[in-house]
Amino acid sequence: MTDGMTMRYDWARGLWFLGLLVLLVLIVWRDTLVHMVGLWLTRDLHSYGLAVPFMAGWMAWLRRPWLIRVKPAPGGGGLALLALALVLLATARGMDARLPAHISLVLACQGVVWAALGPRAARILLVPLLFLFLMVPVRTGIVTPLQHLTAEWVIGALRFSGFNPIVDAMLIRLPGGLYEVAEACAGVRFLYTSVVIGLFLADLAVTRPMKRVALVLAGLGVPILANGVRVYGLILLGEAAGQDAMKGVDHLIYGWAFLSLVLLAMVAVALWMRDRDALLFRPPCDLALPPSRRVSPWPLIGLVTLLALGALTLPDWPVPMLGPPGFDWSFLGGG
Repeated sequence: MTDGMTMRYDWARGLWFLGLLVLLVLIVWRDTLVHMVGLWLTRDLHSYGLAVPFMAGWMAWLRRPWLIRVKPAPGGGGLALLALALVLLATARGMDARLPAHISLVLACQGVVWAALGPRAARILLVPLLFLFLMVPVRTGIVTPLQHLTAEWVIGALRFSGFNPIVDAMLIRLPGGLYEVAEACAGVRFLYTSVVIGLFLADLAVTRPMKRVALVLAGLGVPILANGVRVYGLILLGEAAGQDAMKGVDHLIYGWAFLSLVLLAMVAVALWMRDRDALLFRPPCDLALPPSRRVSPWPLIGLVTLLALGALTLPDWPVPMLGPPGFDWSFLGGG
């Protein structure tokens, strides 16, 4: 395999080393990964994160005609990025803050791709690698503003429809009873999902910048408007069929069916706007493998060594928080 200080390196070896490095990353970041997946599975707000790695993988797979023309080579820049990820992980564990640890996991994945395949391949995969940041669960303060926006929209729509609602903050009184625009009605989960899908479609279905901007803006604006229509429809359902119709399965089925139709409409619009040279519609091209070439093995040796040291030396969760007594690190995502 080696000849002096060089070795033969092609796509087969590059992917083999990439798989080894990813396995080592999963070992070092195992607690962080388990925590992140737990949030995806138990918090509805972050459930979209479960699909992000698969979406990023598909985005990368569709770029293979460009990748296959690049000769892979171990990249030293990936070593620096991985070192930064390890420092961020150690710092996050010292502060008992989860958000920086989640970010460090994404940086580590990006670093090993750069290290195993080289800077040219990493440049081709830049968009799917950046897309991985969307799987990081982030707590935001937009729930309350969206809740108020939804309530104001619904109240305006009710008045336009001929109703005379009596409003007390988030409570709306109508002849059929009392309705509350609760936090669950803010539509944050639907907004997050829509933004992820909008970014995904902007990469795969179109190539023109203005179309991409339009799809991203649609991912931001459509869910807010659609959520207001959903809440308005539920209140009309309660007025027409009684509030019992808004409880239980019927309520959930209506909400999910309506929002699913909105997402399908977004996909249909993206396909209608598609460009002929977009990733989803590009004609097949020659996938001939480039010949092997000799490269230095030291970047890969350094990566494996760095990951092994990280696995052996980094402390496990939980650890005492660092910083001044009484200082609250929760703004970084702790817990």
